[in-house]
Amino acid sequence: MQSAIFRQRRQTILYDADRLPRPSALWFTAEHWAAAQILPGGRGASWRLSTPYGEAVLRQARRGGWAARVSVGRYWYNGAARCRSFREWRCLAHLRSCGIDCTPEPWAAYCGRHGWTAEQALITGFIPGTPLPELPAGQLAESELWRRAGRVLGRLCRAGVAHRDFHLGNLLLDERQQLWVLDFDRARCVPGKTFSGRAQIGRLLRSLRRRRGALPGLPEMAAVHEWLQQGLESGV
Repeated sequence: MQSAIFRQRRQTILYDADRLPRPSALWFTAEHWAAAQILPGGRGASWRLSTPYGEAVLRQARRGGWAARVSVGRYWYNGAARCRSFREWRCLAHLRSCGIDCTPEPWAAYCGRHGWTAEQALITGFIPGTPLPELPAGQLAESELWRRAGRVLGRLCRAGVAHRDFHLGNLLLDERQQLWVLDFDRARCVPGKTFSGRAQIGRLLRSLRRRRGALPGLPEMAAVHEWLQQGLESGV
């Protein structure tokens, strides 16, 4: 993976030059891509794309909560290098450099300045699979699924990445039974540091409790906690 930066006027793009030619700012608009499919979640700002370079996901940054009343799609600008899309791209690139391939492949990040604010977007490789909340009840009851989640979390923590949205909807299982972790928008990346993973396990358990009524057959939280911890401590 070779990172490259392209600047034009008030637009800055960070991208993988080994995978892509120099991207245009138009790439970060859904209208540019024929038959872009909107994806659930992401505040209505995520699309699946069919590109000449493979299947991808475009995610435009959107605010939620009280901040959305001020501006839905613009963030305070304090330099392209510090924008959330660039941080997420670099976090994913760091994980790839550590040999961790259970996260999306970073393609390109965009920052478009508008005075003191900026629009941001990210393009990553598309991962076909099923979010954990959509798995059959019997599969969610399997202890190995949660040990696998713990092992994946452990790999992130040992690589110096604390995923701050480690909840049920950000875990994806593909047809080969490989578990993937999505959405590193709020992740903290500190190469050389090891995180404990306790906060991430707590976040995942809280998301399980909230969905418990909609997920029949889900094991007791104490059992899930134990399986997650076993996977986290396995060192695999």
